[in-house]
Order: sequence, then C-alpha cells, then structure tokens
Amino acid sequence: MHQLIASPYNGTLLIARPGSKGGMRIPRTLYEELTSIAESSSPPPAWFLDRARTAWNVDLTGVAMRDTVLVRSETRLGYGRATYEINKGCNFNCEHCYLAERKFAGLPWPDKVRLLHLLRDAGVLWLQFTGGEPLIDRDFVDAYTLAHRSGMLIEILTNGSRLHRPEIIGLLRDLPPHKVTVSLYGATPDSFDSLTRKPGAFRLAEKGLVAAREAGIALELALITTRHNAHELDAMRALAERYGSSRQEYGTISPTYTGTPEPLAAQAPASWTRPASSRAAPPVTPSSTSIRTAWRPCARSAARTPSTSCPRAWTDSSVCPASPMPRCFAPVAAAAVGSPAPAGSADRSPRPTRRRRHH
Repeated sequence: MHQLIASPYNGTLLIARPGSKGGMRIPRTLYEELTSIAESSSPPPAWFLDRARTAWNVDLTGVAMRDTVLVRSETRLGYGRATYEINKGCNFNCEHCYLAERKFAGLPWPDKVRLLHLLRDAGVLWLQFTGGEPLIDRDFVDAYTLAHRSGMLIEILTNGSRLHRPEIIGLLRDLPPHKVTVSLYGATPDSFDSLTRKPGAFRLAEKGLVAAREAGIALELALITTRHNAHELDAMRALAERYGSSRQEYGTISPTYTGTPEPLAAQAPASWTRPASSRAAPPVTPSSTSIRTAWRPCARSAARTPSTSCPRAWTDSSVCPASPMPRCFAPVAAAAVGSPAPAGSADRSPRPTRRRRHH
C-alpha cells in the first residue's frame, strides 16, 4: 500500500502523504522521473528520500517505488476536488437539517465503483465523503477503500455516531484520511439530543470522538450553534479543544434544499441580529486559489526577505507550518526542487458546494 502520492493538481504537480497535512510541489522533470519508475522495483530517487524525511520524517530507504509511491497520471479534464454525497439517509433527525427527507437512497455498488473511477480519471485528488450520514452507508468501507487506493486524499463529514465501531476505526487507522470533520450539536446530552431528536446521540458522538483520538485520527470539530445550545458555546469549544486538532463554528441555518423554511426555527436568535462586522470570517477552504496565495509568499521568502514575507521566517523547507494549505502545501525552495506557481495560472479545480448537514 502506498505511503505517498505524486499527483497533478490544478496545473501543478504535488507529492502528498495520506493522513498528513503537509506536502511539496515538484517540477515536471522530477514528476516524469517518478512516472518512469512508478511500477518498478527500483528504490525512490535520492532527492525523493531526502524530501520525505524532511517533510514527514519518513524513511523509505530500501523500499521499492511500486510498493510505496502511487503516481497519479495527468488527465485531460484536470479536476482537483469533489464532494460525494454517498447517500441521503441519516440516523439522526436534526431539526436544522437541509435535507427535507432523509430517505436512505444511494447508488448500488457497481455504480459507486463507476463513479469513483470517473472521479479518479477526471483527476480528483481531494475527495469529501458526506451525506446524509456517510458512515451508515452499507458500502462506505468499500467505497472509502477504493477511493484511498486510487490515490485520493479523503475528508469525511460525519455526525460521529458510528466512528467508534471497530470496522470504522480500523479502516481509518490502516488507510488514514486527510481529515475527519465531526459535527458537534451541543456540550450536554440535553442540548445535543434535543437538536438531533435522537435519545443517546450525544453519548454515541462522544464515544466516537474518544475512539478517534485514541487511534490518532486527525479530527476537526464543526460547532453548530442553534437555539438549543447557544448557551453552551464555551463548553462546546472546550470539547473541541479536548478532541479535535481544529474547529470551525457555524451559526447560520439554511432552508431545506426544496426551499421550505422548517430548519430556520433552530437558528439561535444571536445569529439573526449580530452585525456583519462582528461575525467570524468564513472558514478558509483549501481551494486552488488559496494554494497559489500560500505558495507565492513563502516562495518569495526563500528568495528574498523571509522575515517580511513569511510569518515564521522559514527560508528553505518542504513544508511551511505557517501556510494554510490543505491545509498546508507550501513549495520547496526554488533552487532545490520547485519554483513558485505562476501568477494568473489557470484555475481548473471545481468548487463544489460544501453540502454539510448543518448549512
């Protein structure tokens, strides 16, 4: 099973590690070198071994290319990101959900395979699984495995209620996701179960958070502020600090996808009256635009004035911790491996709507 992925992405060429948020950009000559030996028993090139140690502290000495590096082919379409709503069903009945109905409906397995192959062949590198609740889908484990082995970096949006199950934890430990985002609907059983309209929902979600933390799975907590839990926001933040590596907060509730207003009744009153200037900025999504924005300052810092351009004053590194890349894909120094992304380069990456249950 591969440990690293070399892949085209939005007109550039990247090396990424599943389960890690760091990576590096490489020039075409080095990508072509990797492509030429991708299926061989030859060891990775010396420059690759060095960069893997620097970026991820991974020692690949003595391993064969075909066993450790998956080289994704360039595609005519050149897509980079996709969101897959694997089904519409959910085991919660949240008051604020945008799904007017939660019928357990999804593609049969042969069509799921065909769809995932289409995404792979279109060049998708980052894939987001959502629903409904993706972990209740009968084919989730197989679909996740196929996407991972196809060389995709995966995010899962989940309510966390199935996260504790051995088959799920084992899957995510063996095939690490880029990130698992768990929606947090309250800090106590009263608020959480009231919003989800499912007795025991808080207990299940916390059980999943504990299991994921113990397994070392990267979590982000999405704090959903509603009339049921607005008074617990500080406690929800504390839970996020305990279980997640990062958090986002959401307070705006949308109508259902059919346009009916029922979910709006769950919105916290403070979300109606808070002036726009005091609202938190929307979360930065790892779009191709943010990638290029992140590359240029750090690339300039390597060449000229690091103390001015880079908040960490890094001058030569494969991964800059100050970069927001997905969340972090800063370039290696130009003289060493890569060069900055050209200003005004084409942006062919799709921008799927992030169809979270809580939006």
